[in-house]
Amino acid sequence: MKKIRRKKGKLSSSTLHNIYKAINALFSTAKDWELIDKNSCNKIDLPPFKHKKSEVFDAEKRRFYFSYYLNMI
Repeated sequence: MKKIRRKKGKLSSSTLHNIYKAINALFSTAKDWELIDKNSCNKIDLPPFKHKKSEVFDAEKRRFYFSYYLNMI
């Protein structure tokens, strides 16, 4: 198995939300199966989800990249 290296520091808000979703699903299933009395994930306060601004190409750049792609094929 290949070892994954990541940057040192805090986890991103999207990573925390993904971890929360997995653990919450696990605890919800355990509660449904009556293995536990309550889902303790309900008391967790998650950080706000931060959206990254994405770059949008204008019509000229789209035509350029599309024609470049077609010439590669």
